[in-house]
Amino acid sequence: ESDTGRPISHVRARFTPDLLQQDAGRVLRTLATIERQVRASESDTLYVMRTLPYRTTDNVIGGVVVTFTDISRITAAELALADASPGRAFRNGERLRLSVTARCDQDMNSPVIGFSWKDARGQEIFGSNTLAALSDDETLLAGDGFVAEFAFALPALSSGRYFITLA
Repeated sequence: ESDTGRPISHVRARFTPDLLQQDAGRVLRTLATIERQVRASESDTLYVMRTLPYRTTDNVIGGVVVTFTDISRITAAELALADASPGRAFRNGERLRLSVTARCDQDMNSPVIGFSWKDARGQEIFGSNTLAALSDDETLLAGDGFVAEFAFALPALSSGRYFITLA
């Protein structure tokens, strides 16, 4: 069933906070994309909700597009890393392996996955991505899953708390 032409006020939100109508109005006024985290009302699923202008093939604004990306696993992994036992310390030079599993919410040509290792102030220390490993004709369809794996030696770091950000 298509929602094309359907007023946004007819959509029943199943997430909190319910700011869909306000976001849609703001996007139509400013033509700027709005991105926020929302939680499903009937589960603990966490999403990034993006509201952006819908442009017709004639480049006319014809409404808004709303997309939802499930970030529950990524958020859980980030929390697990942030709450890791203080007794677990990584040693400088230690070989680490990071595996990222993702699923496309739309068709994508040559998707790039990356990570950044950051200090407690959010400053990037190092990172990597899959750009060099891509073939130009690699296309993933909506719903396809894929895994990106990174192996690296931990550089010399001072003691403290560090975070990994995925993108």
